[in-house]
Amino acid sequence: MKKKKVLLVDFDPQGNLTLCFGIEQPDKLNVSMFNIMNAVMEDEPLPAPDQYLHSQGNFDLIPGNPSCVQTNHILAGRPALPWPDDQLCLGQTARLDHTETAAARLI
Repeated sequence: MKKKKVLLVDFDPQGNLTLCFGIEQPDKLNVSMFNIMNAVMEDEPLPAPDQYLHSQGNFDLIPGNPSCVQTNHILAGRPALPWPDDQLCLGQTARLDHTETAAARLI
C-alpha cells in the first residue's frame, strides 16, 4: 500500500494546529503561513521550504502564529494593524484569490 502525504496549513493566528503538531512556541517561528501569503500577494519569492515546512511521518505542516492576523486585514483590503488585534476581519472575501494562488505555488 502506498503511503499518502498530507499537507496541513494553519491560518489561525492562535496557531492551534501548530501547537497540536508539537511546536510549543509558534510566536517564536521566523516563517509562518503569513510570510508565504505575503510573498504571494507581493509577488515576491517564496521562502525555502526548509524554513517553514515541519514534518512528522506522512504529515507536513505550514505553521500559523500571531502574525497571521495581518493576513486577515490584507485579504480584506484593509491596512495591516499592529497585533495583537482583537477585531479580526473575518468573513471578508476580497482578494481571496491569493489564497488559491498560494496553495497552487506550494504544490
